[in-house]
Amino acid sequence: MARRRDVDADDIGLVEVELDTNDLEAAGCVVCALGARRPRLPTAPQVQLPVSGAYVHSVAALVADAHALQRENQELRAQYELVPAHNAGLAAHASVLHDRNLAILHRAREGYRAGMTRLEQALLSRERVERDYADLERVADFRARADRTEAAETLLRVERDSSAEQYRDLQAQLQATQDQAADYAAQLARASAAPPPSSVPLAGLFAAQGERDDARAERDDLRVALAAAQAALSPVQARADAAEAERDRVRQLVATAEQQRDDALAERDRVTRVLVVAEQACDGALDMRDQACRISSALRRERDAAVTERDQARQAVAPLELQRDTAVAERDRARQAVAALEQQRDAAVAERDQARQAVAALEQGRDAAVAERNQAQPGGE
Repeated sequence: MARRRDVDADDIGLVEVELDTNDLEAAGCVVCALGARRPRLPTAPQVQLPVSGAYVHSVAALVADAHALQRENQELRAQYELVPAHNAGLAAHASVLHDRNLAILHRAREGYRAGMTRLEQALLSRERVERDYADLERVADFRARADRTEAAETLLRVERDSSAEQYRDLQAQLQATQDQAADYAAQLARASAAPPPSSVPLAGLFAAQGERDDARAERDDLRVALAAAQAALSPVQARADAAEAERDRVRQLVATAEQQRDDALAERDRVTRVLVVAEQACDGALDMRDQACRISSALRRERDAAVTERDQARQAVAPLELQRDTAVAERDRARQAVAALEQQRDAAVAERDQARQAVAALEQGRDAAVAERNQAQPGGE
């Protein structure tokens, strides 16, 4: 049986209902539902055909055998006419099964495409989840940087407080040194404003000169201490300026770190929301993948059932074709036998005609003899 080539899987319209293996049984076929059955071969002919050229005992028996063979030939022709109809029904049945197999194959392809689409969506969701995890790692890095910035800010505050205390101590020391220098300057002024030696006693003069020398020495010491204090004040001022600059820089760093922390928190919230959506999409993709696997398994089972039904139909068609060939051969043999019988019948009819002619000639001879005898009897008397 030739397979149909004019049917494509993409040309078949599918219904929304689910196909079942019961749809592929014989009960679902229109040809089988109409009552088509396998043709049965007739029984062997009961007529004993005489050998060609043999003597025919009875022309009436020969004619009866010819009629019986003709009836059997008609029965064979009727059975033979049923064979093409049954073959056409089987071909239609096989075509229906083939179309349904193509429909199942089309649905399997559609399910496979849908499953691949859902799998691609799941892969894209996984990529988005991986990106979200990378964003979470960046958020964790931002948090660590914010913690380090807070620790640096705390250390800077401590350093700034200690620098401010040192600066205040140095300012106090400078003020005390300036006050002491002013006191020494006042003492020097009072010492320089002392009365002349002629008006004071000599002992007092020596005492005043000693105090003056002591005051000068103390003044020199104070000047040295003042110079040292001023020299020490310059690096302290530089350190204070550097501390203020570092404080401003750290404030900027703290502001930047706070901005980054706020951005990281906002990014963390966004990533958390995206992660929740991605997890929901991943769960939905897993459910759809499981559903696609179940649909694919059901379609595979239906396809296997359809293939089995098709093989069974082919196996059922093979003996029918063999029976058809046998019936054709039997028909040919019957035709040959009928032709031989017709020849024998024609020969028997010819012999019968000859016999009738001979009988007619004999009857004519008999009639002539009877007439002669009748004519001869009165003359004899």
